[in-house]
Amino acid sequence: MRLLAEFHPYLTGSVLSGTAGLQSDINLMLFSDDAKAVLLFLLKRDIEFADGEWKVRVGGHEETVPSYTLTGESGIQTHIIVLPENARHSGSRRRRPTRTLLRWSHCWRFD
Repeated sequence: MRLLAEFHPYLTGSVLSGTAGLQSDINLMLFSDDAKAVLLFLLKRDIEFADGEWKVRVGGHEETVPSYTLTGESGIQTHIIVLPENARHSGSRRRRPTRTLLRWSHCWRFD
């Protein structure tokens, strides 16, 4: 999370909710108006990843945003989606379900 601090990371999913098992994936939301900024960040640090896209609802409309999957040495995957900065302020990201932002059920910010 500290490595990605410039993108204001939010932890979501089973790791946040406390229901994760030993092999559970880690889900993060990052925020940047420059979608390529995260891609360049990963490339610059030689971090291996698979890229893709997610469909999310932000501000009442559906958008396609970039996603990246990183696989650690233990095989545990970290799934990252990159949302626009304005999504950071839309809806609640406290420990309760949120429908307005995306399909992950919980999210929380760690500084």
